[in-house]
Amino acid sequence: MEKSEVIDGNINSLVPSSGSEETRVSLKDYQDIYNRITGKSEESSKKYNDSILLCKSDIEELHLKIEQIFDVHVIIAKNVLFVINYEKKRKDQFSSFHQFQSFSQQSTESVRAVVINYNFSLRLPGTSRPQEYSVRVRFQSRLAMIKELRKDAPSFLHGPLINMITSETAEIRVEYVDYVVARGFLEVFKEWMNGVEKCNENKLVKRIQVYSHLIPPIGKITMAMLYGYFIYSSIDAVFANTVDSANFAHFAKFTSVAGILFYLSIILSDVFFKSMENSIDSYSGISWIKLTKGDETLIRSESANKNKDTWMFVFNLFSTLILGILSSQISDFMEILT
Repeated sequence: MEKSEVIDGNINSLVPSSGSEETRVSLKDYQDIYNRITGKSEESSKKYNDSILLCKSDIEELHLKIEQIFDVHVIIAKNVLFVINYEKKRKDQFSSFHQFQSFSQQSTESVRAVVINYNFSLRLPGTSRPQEYSVRVRFQSRLAMIKELRKDAPSFLHGPLINMITSETAEIRVEYVDYVVARGFLEVFKEWMNGVEKCNENKLVKRIQVYSHLIPPIGKITMAMLYGYFIYSSIDAVFANTVDSANFAHFAKFTSVAGILFYLSIILSDVFFKSMENSIDSYSGISWIKLTKGDETLIRSESANKNKDTWMFVFNLFSTLILGILSSQISDFMEILT
């Protein structure tokens, strides 16, 4: 028997038959045979980091779009499972779309994630055996995840690490035999994602976040240079009014006051600059799932926190500017204090 060969995506299997006849096995048949022999299926997935604002009507719309794909194929059997994960590791499961539509939205707990699992068998044209497929869709509320991490995670996870952990907001994962079928679900999900309402992210802040870790060291170096320069410049002004410029007591006072002011300026500037860094790193595009009363409360709370973070950043920036202005007047302070 001659060996099989792949030509332009088709498999030509030469099998013994009457005379020299050849039987052509299609790619679909080959995939089906491979699946039957090995029991394995392929997997394709796509993750999204968009700041989506997801409501119940959006999930219902996605389900209807997926149902439209089912209508195109010959479905032998199918089932769907809706899973709603709340905070504190509580969850609800619904084995049908109708049950999901009727679930109570009066819960005071916020939704952390929504998972939809579709399992179905279909028979493609040209194949004699049903094929098994699985589609898993997952949505994650960034607000709920951040709230949970800030409450339970250690302090070193705050800032950029929390943003990294909570960056993913949506995912679709398809286990398939025929990629053409899987691609249909991936494309529909992509189209649906393009139409979902999203939060407009501040691109400038996103760029600054890449270099935010440089703010404290550069800020402290700059402040040290300013204070060092103005202290040096104040020497002549401070000692000009003394009878004996070499007076040890006067020099000791000057050195002590200058050292204390320099130390305080560095400590205070470090606090302000680190707070500015944390304010920038803590920024993330708002992304939530609004299904319950708890979600509505969380969204309102997050809006208040955003305003608080903005005012805190302005306060730190203003305080740093005040320190810079005070450094320019240090010669007058030194003259008064010494």
